[in-house]
Amino acid sequence: MNKIDFDYVALTQALVKCPSVTPNDEGALQVVEDHLKNLRFNCMRLPFSEDGFDDIDNLFAKIGESGKHLAFAGHIDVVPPGNEESWKYPPFSATIVDDKLYGRGAEDMKGNIACFISATSSFIKKYGHDFGGQLSFIITGDEEKEAVNGTKKMMEWAKNNNVVFNHCIVGEPTSNKIVGDKIKIGRRGSINFFITVKGVQGHTANSQRAENPAHLLITMLNNIISKPLDD
Repeated sequence: MNKIDFDYVALTQALVKCPSVTPNDEGALQVVEDHLKNLRFNCMRLPFSEDGFDDIDNLFAKIGESGKHLAFAGHIDVVPPGNEESWKYPPFSATIVDDKLYGRGAEDMKGNIACFISATSSFIKKYGHDFGGQLSFIITGDEEKEAVNGTKKMMEWAKNNNVVFNHCIVGEPTSNKIVGDKIKIGRRGSINFFITVKGVQGHTANSQRAENPAHLLITMLNNIISKPLDD
């Protein structure tokens, strides 16, 4: 593919103009779904709920029935824009100035979803709809907040429905100096946990009998940061 004739900039603008701050969709999933239906994808909404967390609507779209399966994974939700008066341009205006598009989610990651669709459109235009494989879109509305009713549950749904992926491209922005200058294989996760440190209460007159929990915590944290967790 040497030529992309799909207007991914216009699609990015359409997505950015949807103020889809988690958990609100504000029409962003529908924009994606409409474009994929035009490419003859079978689209399915996957709403998930869990007590204590926001209800989330997700989108799974697929074309092809057999062969190797490539998935595009991304999210349409964005973090709150904060004080909108501090923005040079309104966060959901998708303003273009000097060939740069400004807006909440332009990079993370509505622009990337637009590129997914653009590449898919060009691929299908060149090879047709019967290309001997499978393409799918895994688009969640729950990445920027708790991430409870999003990708994790979509993967559980896929497993329960015998949907198997051979490869997956995640559109999260990665870079060294500028966005897109580096492609990474794999991505670090995160661990959230609570530490409870118990000390021994004592009196200053007999401080040797006390055990300060802050000292224990410092020792523990030093041990944690002294070892590269990526190993």
